[in-house]
Amino acid sequence: MAGAAEPEGRGTHKQLAAEWQRIEKSRDPFSVLGMAPTATSSQARAAFLQGTRLFPPRRFGADAAAPRLAPLRVQARKRAYDRLIDDARCDQERARLSHATTATSSGER
Repeated sequence: MAGAAEPEGRGTHKQLAAEWQRIEKSRDPFSVLGMAPTATSSQARAAFLQGTRLFPPRRFGADAAAPRLAPLRVQARKRAYDRLIDDARCDQERARLSHATTATSSGER
């Protein structure tokens, strides 16, 4: 129904498109989930669940305005969460980011 209000606490199609643009630019699982690299696995889980509540896959997955974005966004967020599922993996990702940052600033490729 055109012009219908979005359910309270849910994202809009415009927000979904903006969220996908942010995810596409993200280079690490922390930024995909919208978190700082200092985040814990508990915070990663909370961010993943919050994103799922904001943009429910069933609602946006079948929507004509966002048929491509919703599943891609869910997949990207799920992959990011899987890489941060426990604190040991968070530490590994932080180390990888630190190394990548150091290599970039020193000119390594």
